[in-house]
Amino acid sequence: DMGIKTLMVCSNGMNFNRVNTKKEEKKLKRLQKRASRYYYKMTRTKSFDKSKNLLKLETLILKQHQRITNIRKNNIHQATTKLVKLNPKAIVVEDLNVKGMMKNKHLSEKIANCSFYEIYRQLEYKCRWNNIEFIVADRWFASSKICNHCGYKKPKLSLSERVYKCECCGNTIDRDYNASLNLRDLAYS
Repeated sequence: DMGIKTLMVCSNGMNFNRVNTKKEEKKLKRLQKRASRYYYKMTRTKSFDKSKNLLKLETLILKQHQRITNIRKNNIHQATTKLVKLNPKAIVVEDLNVKGMMKNKHLSEKIANCSFYEIYRQLEYKCRWNNIEFIVADRWFASSKICNHCGYKKPKLSLSERVYKCECCGNTIDRDYNASLNLRDLAYS
């Protein structure tokens, strides 16, 4: 199961957390602020020639963007490699509606930073290399809403509910872990 709180949750209990790039993003923000001052001076003086300091600053900004991207990609590579090295029979991934999830203005930045498609792509080719069956669960499969013990399906489950509580059998379990167990059961059915 892929999510925002944790990058991936596996049915064997393994969690892969998102990498923290706050320090790098803060540095990028400072560099962009410095560059913005140069751009403001350029518009005030109506001079469109970039100074050498501004060109250096733009190079630093590009390098910082690349550094943040590399940190995130490295985290994803390590997580997917560790998952494939467990040599499971099959790996099941949800077909997420990322475009629809991005419409939520409060979560869109975190969703973009998770790189769900990159995780999906890497798992797909690593499974092919290692002869592991790669299964894509249907977009409408309610993995988070179904109780893993009794099969009861909750009619509504909000994002704020991080613990799944079954109204039928009384099962209490982490929401993401419950979804990963349901995806596992999908592979074996």
